[in-house]
Amino acid sequence: MLRKAIASRVIENPADSVSAERNLPSKITNGKKSVGWKEIAAKLLGDSGSSNFFNSRERTKLERYLLLLSQEELAAALEEIATLDLPDKSREALEYLLIERLVLKDPEFAIKHYFNRIHDVEGSVRGQLADAMGMWAKKDLASATAWFDQQIAAGAFDSKSLNGRSDARISFERKLLEIMISVDSTGALARLKSLPEDQRAGMMSDADVKKKINSP
Repeated sequence: MLRKAIASRVIENPADSVSAERNLPSKITNGKKSVGWKEIAAKLLGDSGSSNFFNSRERTKLERYLLLLSQEELAAALEEIATLDLPDKSREALEYLLIERLVLKDPEFAIKHYFNRIHDVEGSVRGQLADAMGMWAKKDLASATAWFDQQIAAGAFDSKSLNGRSDARISFERKLLEIMISVDSTGALARLKSLPEDQRAGMMSDADVKKKINSP
């Protein structure tokens, strides 16, 4: 609801977005003005990474600014944040906001650009990329499925764990199946049956997927 309200406000009053950009902490590097991410992290979370981040006026201000950025600019900002000396919680919070905006703007770009993060254990990037899989599939099921199957065949989703279970693949498969079920229930069931047994069990543990698979 907050994202929709912000987007509507930006469309109706673009001057508000410019104002939000001006109010963000900034720095001058080689004569060029850029966003001061360390200062933003401090305002959002404080020195200890406090929990007021999700109710912060600073977060709303930052989200307004992020609406103005292209996917390339968001990716560049994420690369800059990765080089900064920040507490883990601060870095994760900033990454969450920027990747969330990137996923909403262009889910295919987000997945392909940050595909090397699918096996991250800490943080929420893998979950955000799985969400992007669902959004991409909703826009173009054939392309999303073809790309996903190519990565599986190339071993990109192979697990290094002793039991061979790939949590990354399970999360992506679940999001794909949620879209596929409403479009091609027969194909969704065939895909489910083709999964390794342990990963199939992971799919069926999702109540919504199970209900849709078993429905007429």
